[in-house]
Amino acid sequence: MAQAIIDEGRRTRHYRRTYFIHGARNGRAHAFADLVRRFATEHTAFTAHIRYSRPDDGDRLGDTHDSEGHVDIALLKQVLPLDDYDFYLCGPSAFMRSLYDGLTALGVRAGRIRYESFGPAAVLTGEAMPVATAATPTDKAPVQVCFARSGIEVEWSPDKGTLLELAEAAGLSPAYACRTGICGTCATRIKCGTVDHLDAPSAPLAEDEVLICCSTPRSSAGAESCGAACGIVLEL
Repeated sequence: MAQAIIDEGRRTRHYRRTYFIHGARNGRAHAFADLVRRFATEHTAFTAHIRYSRPDDGDRLGDTHDSEGHVDIALLKQVLPLDDYDFYLCGPSAFMRSLYDGLTALGVRAGRIRYESFGPAAVLTGEAMPVATAATPTDKAPVQVCFARSGIEVEWSPDKGTLLELAEAAGLSPAYACRTGICGTCATRIKCGTVDHLDAPSAPLAEDEVLICCSTPRSSAGAESCGAACGIVLEL
């Protein structure tokens, strides 16, 4: 859509004022980063604001991204000057519900808000969909994780990120695509133990599957663990 607006401006010599606000986990999961930055550099009517929720060591605030956290209504109020806008939302259901409710509470007419779902379709009008929250990872104690197929055991701690990032650091190469719980590519069978999903997953899951791109192990002890040896066991 951004490309179409730029192309339209080239044809008509009139560039519509556009704000492109994008949220990604970090630079490794940031789609079309160079293209969007080029749009913002070459066209004064196009403004981009990039927000990373979990920057990597190689990410630099003010260079690779403009702010940190999740895209929310407070960010829109901060970035957008007072004006009348058409809004186009695309992302997981919980993300879009939060922005939709925030925008309509500010007086934006529902007809000015258009949206497209990642994964299962969502309807934002009518009864509000619940926005799931997860335990703060920094509150968790270390958990021993066993990757059954590869025979690798490694200790997870909050600074090691998601189970996907832990697996990658251990030398494994699990399948993934979105890294945000939307596409379901990283769905992995969990043989025992329990995880917390950091973002409410949009992709459908079997009862014995978890999305390792947006989950962390819950406990190394008690009924929710696999016993003394491991907190969780994954079929990887």
